[in-house]
Amino acid sequence: MTKLTEEQVLELEELVTKHITFIDERLIPKDILIKTEAQLKSIDPDDTVFVALTKHLEGKLWTGDMQLFNGLKAKRFKDIILTSELSLLLDDLEQN
Repeated sequence: MTKLTEEQVLELEELVTKHITFIDERLIPKDILIKTEAQLKSIDPDDTVFVALTKHLEGKLWTGDMQLFNGLKAKRFKDIILTSELSLLLDDLEQN
């Protein structure tokens, strides 16, 4: 339960989501989903869509999930960054 009004909740939702692009997971190619599902079977299958989308977009996965991070690193997945690492990068950018 929140003490915010419905209008305040909607405004907060807008602030949080305005810079996020939501992508329908059905747009991720099936072959990428299948390979990623097999890769994550021993780590955390619930993260399959996130990792598959990262692969499909050729992006970098930002996470604070140490189990996922360590599991993927052990499988030589390089396109992942921890929140703490990202924070250090941002600090470096601000100083330069």
